[in-house]
Amino acid sequence: MKLCRYCNAELPSWYAKNKWYHNEEDKECRRLSKMKTSSSFYESIKESNNVLNDDIIISKLAAQNGLNIFIDCDIPTSMGFTWKSYTKTENKEGVTIYHLPSYSYELFADRKIKIYKK
Repeated sequence: MKLCRYCNAELPSWYAKNKWYHNEEDKECRRLSKMKTSSSFYESIKESNNVLNDDIIISKLAAQNGLNIFIDCDIPTSMGFTWKSYTKTENKEGVTIYHLPSYSYELFADRKIKIYKK
């Protein structure tokens, strides 16, 4: 007994052994659903790379300027920092702290950041 790879309904026994779908519509729907799955997978990889790249940029800034020092936001932006990639956020005393794998940073209203080592 063979099942359709899209709708999981039983295929007739007289279908050829290499036929896996009821019709072309099922086949096309399966192809489109696989494309959506693979594109979301690649988006998650891209996001992971952004987080790692941002962590590298923050580590370079920390090495150049030190920790717990105010740094102008234009500096990391010019280095390719994305500002939307982080592993989690945390609110402490009304200030949002953005976490990366190795560092954390605070973003202030006057376009300054402060970097912390985890």
